[in-house]
Amino acid sequence: MPVFRDYIEYSEKFLDEARIKDQDWSAKPYIIGSILFSWIAMESFINNRMADFAALPEGYLSEHEKGFLQEKQVKLQIAGKNAGKFIVSNQDSYVKIEEKLLFLISKCGKSLSVPIKTSNIWTPLKQIKKIRDSLTHPRVGSDSEISIDDAEKALWVSKRIIEILSLELWNEQIKW
Repeated sequence: MPVFRDYIEYSEKFLDEARIKDQDWSAKPYIIGSILFSWIAMESFINNRMADFAALPEGYLSEHEKGFLQEKQVKLQIAGKNAGKFIVSNQDSYVKIEEKLLFLISKCGKSLSVPIKTSNIWTPLKQIKKIRDSLTHPRVGSDSEISIDDAEKALWVSKRIIEILSLELWNEQIKW
């Protein structure tokens, strides 16, 4: 199973191919691939950190936090020995990438000198998410124009988010 570093490498290879094609129509599949692999790298890293923290010993996290980390609904138990207590159910509850990022940094991070939402990464993250969404959820009549610049930005955003989380969670600089 590929890990985030593999996806970064795939993104870089697709970006190199797109540069060779140099904005020719034939570059578009490589641009798309690079953007999507960049997103997958970041999402893979974030999801794996969510799983790491969900596995912390009992008492560190509330049931709501565990449910959030596991992307499962939290429900009030109405019968049995746990009646009246919240439990993590088996029902999925999907969480936006921005919410995952905010939670990991606020709950498990050291403390950024600049809040993530006001840092220089938040706006590009939202822009790349919009591009990624347009590629993975296409709509009739909304042909999104993408460029090599978008692929470069997606790769930069992905790497930067991974670097920020690495520093925040482990106080370690990631080596590319």
